Amino acid sequence: MSKCDFCKKDFSINTARNEFELEFISESLIYSNLSKCLCGRCAIEGINRYEQDIYYEKCESCGKKFDLMLDTTKFSKLPTLPTGYELRDFWDASILCCDCTIEMLQDVFEFMVF
Repeated sequence: MSKCDFCKKDFSINTARNEFELEFISESLIYSNLSKCLCGRCAIEGINRYEQDIYYEKCESCGKKFDLMLDTTKFSKLPTLPTGYELRDFWDASILCCDCTIEMLQDVFEFMVF
């Protein structure tokens, strides 16, 4: 058993992994990318609240390890981004950090300035 860094309750890693990955199955988030020891409920709540410093990804374009919530927040503040889009909406082909997503969008939509 492990102890959750947030709620301090004991939990099973396997159960937490299953809960987390089932919740984010369409977004391909994986439990092992969490930087803290979190039960399923706290991990899910942390992602849904956009808490920084709990989940990291590796950009498949530049290789940089990035804080998903920090890059998501940065991406959401782009002035020319259509309303309602998030960083993860552009992960069809690969996982990209904010900077690489902007670069990809500039290549696709040459007329847009980000």
